[in-house]
Amino acid sequence: MRKNTASLNFHLGSRMSFIYHIVPKNMVGTRLIPLNRMRESNLEIYLKESAKYRGREKLMERYIPKADCLWNDVLHFSSVSPEIIFSRFENLGFGKFDGLKWFEVPISQVEGLVSVIYRAPQQPRPNFELDDSDIEFLDASSFQELQTLPEQFEDYLMSCKVQGNVPMPFQFIPHVLVRGEIETKGLKVISR
Repeated sequence: MRKNTASLNFHLGSRMSFIYHIVPKNMVGTRLIPLNRMRESNLEIYLKESAKYRGREKLMERYIPKADCLWNDVLHFSSVSPEIIFSRFENLGFGKFDGLKWFEVPISQVEGLVSVIYRAPQQPRPNFELDDSDIEFLDASSFQELQTLPEQFEDYLMSCKVQGNVPMPFQFIPHVLVRGEIETKGLKVISR
């Protein structure tokens, strides 16, 4: 009996972890590129993608401590599977999210790149500023993707439900921010 338990623990401990990125609708080529780099290589796509910051333009100027760059100099990944996030949205009656596609990226693919984990503060700071305490360096060798939604995210969803607001899908989900480009050829794509 003891031997089986040790074997089970080994397999649980060795589970590969992933991070997740939306497949851009207008993706050109096979590499994920941070938004600010896109401005130089494909202005048309940059303008379409930066439109999601309308009304929140200050975010685009947000400095990321420890990564030593701006918010749009990094790729943004979810540390929670989109299947978990969007199932919860649908269970609460926020509608269906059909047609979304996600890259499932093995965490090993970001080794060697400047990568940090961002955890949103409970209350936003003025001008969307980040504090060192919001950011920690990512250690790809010990990173474990989250299997459940953070309590702060659940509270946020319930507040939106009560107030009749449409929630932002990644509010309070820890983000993995990667300064670099990621090759997507051969990655698994998750569809809803």
